[in-house]
Amino acid sequence: MHVIRFVAFAFLLAVHATARVTHRRSWSDEETSLLGHKALPYQVPSTNGDAAGAYGSVVVEPANDSMSLSDGDESDSGDSIQREAKKKEKILRTRLQADGSWLNYLLGFAAFIPLVWPSKQPKLYLNMIGCGFCIVGGRVLRVLQPNQLRIIVNILTSGSGSLYKAIGLYVFYGWISSSAGIGLLEDCLWLPIERYSQ
Repeated sequence: MHVIRFVAFAFLLAVHATARVTHRRSWSDEETSLLGHKALPYQVPSTNGDAAGAYGSVVVEPANDSMSLSDGDESDSGDSIQREAKKKEKILRTRLQADGSWLNYLLGFAAFIPLVWPSKQPKLYLNMIGCGFCIVGGRVLRVLQPNQLRIIVNILTSGSGSLYKAIGLYVFYGWISSSAGIGLLEDCLWLPIERYSQ
């Protein structure tokens, strides 16, 4: 049985690997620019450095026909690839210098934090903490309920212990973990937070 599983796993792994390679080769059409690489004669750089009317947020340099690869020149192809990589690095460096850094880019999203996190409203903070406790309680009950079923089965097989107490706890755990227990409490706590975010 283990041999069949191993062979099936190896077959699926090989199929997956070949599918990924084939899929990567087919991306070349999707990665090319829809508007072409050459800038139109009427496009003039604007004050912020981007080409006016250009597609996308990165300035596309016109394609250099002298960089086309010849059939027998492998050293030229390596040099041209390195030159292209250096050009792209230079463009990225100039953009980062103009914007500052990645941290400044991420700090631009700080304006949305008051919309997500209830600022200056302690009741909503308590509601969020209560929702967190409800989530943790639900996870604990997902462990306690099957454990209680194990206890009931052990009591039935051994004949010792309080069966009614064990069944009562099992029913109680089931009720608390249902939508009438912790689910209802979490919904009631979440409702004011949801109203605040709208």
